[in-house]
Amino acid sequence: MSLEILMAGQDNQEADEPTVEEEEEFFPQDQQEPEQPKSSLFQNDPAQGFSFDNISPSKWRDRIYEMHAWCTSELLQPRATMPSVVDKFVARFHGRLRQWWIALGAYR
Repeated sequence: MSLEILMAGQDNQEADEPTVEEEEEFFPQDQQEPEQPKSSLFQNDPAQGFSFDNISPSKWRDRIYEMHAWCTSELLQPRATMPSVVDKFVARFHGRLRQWWIALGAYR
C-alpha cells in the first residue's frame, strides 16, 4: 500500500511541472530578402518636399500653413481619401521632419 501512495505522489509532482514541447522551425535556405520600399520621387527634389531645414524657426508657422494648404488641395481631388493624402504628405517629408516622423515609430 505504501508503494501505491509513493507512486501516486510521483504522478502529482510530474503533473505540477510544466512540460515544454518545441517544434523545429523550418527556414528555407533560398529565402530571399524582402524588397525595400522604392525611394520616393520627392526625396531627391527638395522643392517638392516638406522640410523645416531650409528656413528659420520663426518661419515654421508659415511652412505649416503651406503644408495644410497642400493637404487641403489634395483632399479636394476626386476620389481622394484622408489616408491616401496623409501617405502622400509623409512621403514628401525631408530632413529633420522626416527624422522626427521615423523616430515616432509605433506611436504613428
